[in-house]
Amino acid sequence: MSVKIVSLLLFGFFLTLNNFTEAKIIRTEHHLAPSDLLDDAQALLDDLSDLVEGNILVAHDQLNNLRYEVVAESINVRLQAEIDIEQEHQVLDLELTNLKELAFAAEADISSCLEGNEDKLAALPDSYTSSMSECITTLQQGSDTTLNDTRYQVDVVYSSVRSLSFALDQCRRDEECISGVIDQIKAATEDLPLQIQVYVDGAEDEMDIVKVKIQNCADTNLANFVLEGSQIMDEITDCVNDII
Repeated sequence: MSVKIVSLLLFGFFLTLNNFTEAKIIRTEHHLAPSDLLDDAQALLDDLSDLVEGNILVAHDQLNNLRYEVVAESINVRLQAEIDIEQEHQVLDLELTNLKELAFAAEADISSCLEGNEDKLAALPDSYTSSMSECITTLQQGSDTTLNDTRYQVDVVYSSVRSLSFALDQCRRDEECISGVIDQIKAATEDLPLQIQVYVDGAEDEMDIVKVKIQNCADTNLANFVLEGSQIMDEITDCVNDII
């Protein structure tokens, strides 16, 4: 009987020890993340990476389109302004021709009226066309800088994906850590595309302002050309009238 009792006690002891060991293993494995949780986190991270890369490429296209728009606007405005200035110059030149013919018919010498003024009138188109071109070029260069800066900001957004990848690697198989990174990845999936779009929208607003300023370059120089040209013609006309 005693041997049987001892055997039963030993069996119970080993059974208890085995249960304790299994319980400890279960608790340890529960603390460690199952491989599928880590796989899920990596899949989410891969999706985020593809999403951000795609949005960055789209943003690059949008920024390139904005650059082309500014270049096209610059060319069109410059060409139209040159045409407008030349047309206004032809009007002034016709007035001058009429004055000369009037003086010739009256056999009046108006050389003193033309001296200096005629040369200034002839030089006006190139002067204001050049001024307009410099104004537009400066704005276009500024827009290039703005778009390059925006492109850099957009590209930097991807660093957030790298940071999350590093954080996931640091988790090893810690379930709580991985769950926390998963939450961050889900938040980034919503936030990062919006952040990229904010940068692009800001650049678009800036380019709209630039295009308005480009048109102002043309309008201002055309208006100043007409003003100065008219002043010169008024001076010539007054002089001719005094002589005739």
